[in-house]
Amino acid sequence: MQPRPQRAPVRERKKLETRRRVLAEARRLFASQGFFATSIEQIAAASEVAPATVFNYFPSKDALAAELAGELFETLRAHVDRPTEGLLDWSKQR
Repeated sequence: MQPRPQRAPVRERKKLETRRRVLAEARRLFASQGFFATSIEQIAAASEVAPATVFNYFPSKDALAAELAGELFETLRAHVDRPTEGLLDWSKQR
């Protein structure tokens, strides 16, 4: 019998979930109203956390945007590393 993979402690899982939620809400708000029109307070409210909690994860709005840009870059790089897969998928849709 194989040992079960060990899960992260509850506290760590909650931190990861909060961070994921802050990033998701920032992405949504930046896309819908723009970076400069979006405040940390709006991101916090949408994420259901306090503004101080957002700052616990990201020291500034710029740092939050940089994290999102890094995710976008990694997604693009993954597609560039497999260019024919994307082309084949796209060509099937037409």
